[in-house]
Amino acid sequence: MRAALAAFVIVAAVLSLVPREAAADKLVVLVRHAEKEKGVDPVLTEAGQRRAEALAGHLAETHIDYIITTQYRRTRLTAQPLAQVLDLEPIVIRPGDDMKKHFRDVATAVNRLPEGVGILVVGHSNTIPHIVTALGGPRLPDMDENDNSTMFILHLSGDETPRLVRAKFGEPGTP
Repeated sequence: MRAALAAFVIVAAVLSLVPREAAADKLVVLVRHAEKEKGVDPVLTEAGQRRAEALAGHLAETHIDYIITTQYRRTRLTAQPLAQVLDLEPIVIRPGDDMKKHFRDVATAVNRLPEGVGILVVGHSNTIPHIVTALGGPRLPDMDENDNSTMFILHLSGDETPRLVRAKFGEPGTP
């Protein structure tokens, strides 16, 4: 519970730093999908479903206007609770064989969205860090396969260097 509150406070603090009059600003929240079952294109575990609901709880009152996922069930199911609360239809960007193209495609989709919006990107341990970099953020290592609780908050502001905050949400096994 303390970690969930801390993540909410961090998200709220970052959002408060984004001046509403700065129309060129975009706030991009990037997360890896929640805990998944084993197998090909698996669904979320019970803990993963709770984490997806916790994510929705953290972001429901923020300024999220768009959601981007891959076609895989684990990313769509992670975004689903927030999409339902906000009545949003996620944008699906399929990774193909060329992962660098996928990173560019997601960055291009974010950059084409209107100014002054908030975007949630739900991806994978080997894509989220590279998408941060494709959006102008710092180079990050791939995420650990067991890391379902890291949230990257990237503030894009015109010509300025993007600002990145890394936060944790939920507690291990209890989002």
